[in-house]
Amino acid sequence: MVIVATSHWLADMARASSLFRDQRIEVIPNGIDTDKYKPLDKAAARAAYNLPQDKRLILFSAVNAVSDKRKGGQFLIPALQSLAANGWSDSAELVIIGASRPEIPLDLGLPVHYVGHLHDEISQVLLYSAADVVVAPSVQENLSNTVLEALACGIPVVAFDVGGMPDMIDHQSNGYLATPFQVDDLVNGIAWVLENDVRHGLLSKTARDIVLDRYDLPKIAKRYSELYESITLL
Repeated sequence: MVIVATSHWLADMARASSLFRDQRIEVIPNGIDTDKYKPLDKAAARAAYNLPQDKRLILFSAVNAVSDKRKGGQFLIPALQSLAANGWSDSAELVIIGASRPEIPLDLGLPVHYVGHLHDEISQVLLYSAADVVVAPSVQENLSNTVLEALACGIPVVAFDVGGMPDMIDHQSNGYLATPFQVDDLVNGIAWVLENDVRHGLLSKTARDIVLDRYDLPKIAKRYSELYESITLL
């Protein structure tokens, strides 16, 4: 029996288990269709969602984004409040996918746009392309589709250094890996991604390049094919 894990974190969990520790364990990530998930014109993408053209847009995407503790909203809220207090209140805004506007909106110090649930890939790609950074402060995560999709669209990602995040995010290369559950470092990461236009352009290009190199579907299929061939030769 050969076990395939989609992240190094999950592979380590399997190696530590009594059920799989004596088995062959390989790491092959999920792939993504890079012909569908790709950068689109930012101005057009923002116009499609009636989002401001002159602001830095921070995207937070999760089902039940505000209420699901595993998605890290409890860390994002104070991080955004701190970001606003440190001079970003007039230049940055938050976009939330996966939640509707609550009856009593949270005071984050930044304007918030609630997009709700998206049900097709074109809408998702448009919204990723409209953003400047995706923040994924998950407490527990394997290989986040949201992170992979954002990177494929050329959007840098800020996340805690947990689970499968370091498989996808190269620290300060295509995003920022914050010290787990330290709000101050999450704030540092968001500001670091947004504060310099030249740096942001390099992060965006590298984000797309890394996905093409590591996660393009034909390359993932080839790795599975090679694995099957290695098994049949035993």
